[in-house]
Amino acid sequence: MKDASEHKVPYELIAKYLANEADAAEKQQLLAWMAEHEEVFEELLQIWELAEGAGQQPAVDTGAAWNQLQNRLKGQPPTGIQQDQTRAGQRPLWRIMRLVAAVLLLALLGASLWWLLPGTANELQQLASGEEVRELQLPDGSRVSLNAHSKLSYPARFQPDQRLVKLEGEAFFEVEADPDRPFVVEATQLRVKVLGTSFQVSALPTADTLSVVVESGQVEVEVMPQQQQGRKQSARLLQPGQQLRYVASSQQLLPVAPPNPNYLFWKTGELRLRGMRLQEAVNTLEKLFHTSISLDAALNDCRVSTGFDPGARIDYVLETLARTMKFELIKEADGYRLQATAASCR
Repeated sequence: MKDASEHKVPYELIAKYLANEADAAEKQQLLAWMAEHEEVFEELLQIWELAEGAGQQPAVDTGAAWNQLQNRLKGQPPTGIQQDQTRAGQRPLWRIMRLVAAVLLLALLGASLWWLLPGTANELQQLASGEEVRELQLPDGSRVSLNAHSKLSYPARFQPDQRLVKLEGEAFFEVEADPDRPFVVEATQLRVKVLGTSFQVSALPTADTLSVVVESGQVEVEVMPQQQQGRKQSARLLQPGQQLRYVASSQQLLPVAPPNPNYLFWKTGELRLRGMRLQEAVNTLEKLFHTSISLDAALNDCRVSTGFDPGARIDYVLETLARTMKFELIKEADGYRLQATAASCR
């Protein structure tokens, strides 16, 4: 059963109808909503019964209540209930206020008691990726790509006021927009808050440097209060194409411009080296392929002019660079060595 907090319940429209103030178009709007959200209606009745004390009163017949409310919206008389003797369109003020108060209370209960039903928000789920990249869809429809050796914790149901997840490692998020419930990622020492966007967070438990890269939308990044140690830092707002790096040892938030184009290599397998200095390309390859590459200083400023298809292996990449840039590639026990020749970089 889906909980009411995951849907936009038209409490004001329900209250207007119960107060006999809804016009024909509004009645049709409410009827259309009910047709698509029967489970939500039943859940609201269960929450109401829970608040009233389910053990002291007969169980709510949700099927009968559902049919009765539909009949009333269609203009048919309710079954099993005596007709109101008050002239149509003129309900006593006390009754209108009671009905509106009931709906408002139901809305409050829907926001505050929904986790008491089966499948509570307190049930934390955990996904550990192990040796592979894992894909996950969260309860709100947001999607997560979790890099190898990473872990994500999230609730079975998100709270009504926010969608909080906790990350150890590296992940790319594609967040479903919901202005009423910001999406929050807590990653060791950083807190990242968004409404609807796509971005990457890198927060390896043993790393001194954490980073956030934004692909679309806006992202707010701040150092978690318990990590600031008396050094108050304002939250930073990132736009698409921007990256922010946090150095834990110095407690500094530093902009990175421009971000390394290979920050999503672990997810897409696409290697982007064209136009880089060879020194920068070697540093990138060492990080992406977890290997050691020794570079002759004479090759540092040579520019890479070759592109690679997704999934290219490190041996193929280095052999291609050696052939096009005319340097000698030497395979060593602990990695590779790139040695300049007289024809290098010409």
